Amino acid sequence: MSEQHKTEGMDESIEHIREDALRAMDESEGQAFSLRWNQHRLIFVLGEQVTFPTGQAKLLESFQPTLQRIAALIASKKEYMVVVSGHTDNTPIKTVQFPSNWELSAARAISVAKSLTENGVDPARVSIQGNAEYRPLYENSTPSNKQANRRVEITLIKEKS
Repeated sequence: MSEQHKTEGMDESIEHIREDALRAMDESEGQAFSLRWNQHRLIFVLGEQVTFPTGQAKLLESFQPTLQRIAALIASKKEYMVVVSGHTDNTPIKTVQFPSNWELSAARAISVAKSLTENGVDPARVSIQGNAEYRPLYENSTPSNKQANRRVEITLIKEKS
């Protein structure tokens, strides 16, 4: 698909955000961090392998600089609401801290949302979702698909004027 087709339907302001985000990604962790465009929304996809240790919700220190760049970018775009959603694969988890994938996915979304707000994003613009394994990107049939499904997404949604 050509770059023109990928951006078709984007308004000019979201296109600028996408370009800024791509620049931040150039300094980042490559395939574990990507952007998606869905129904007039820009989505930052943060893969588990660079954001969290497996089965945990404490952000990796090595990802903090990238998340700070994302937060600075989002903080400057005040006309967008921010939805942070956590996702897991379908492998059950049952620990004291995370009795199910619901808790793990929500805790991961909270960790990312807190980092965003600590780095300048207005908390009034942020909401959190824990989706567990119920909104996979791919069928949970292979280890690489499961890895791709373990993610946190940051969605920018333009407020109606």
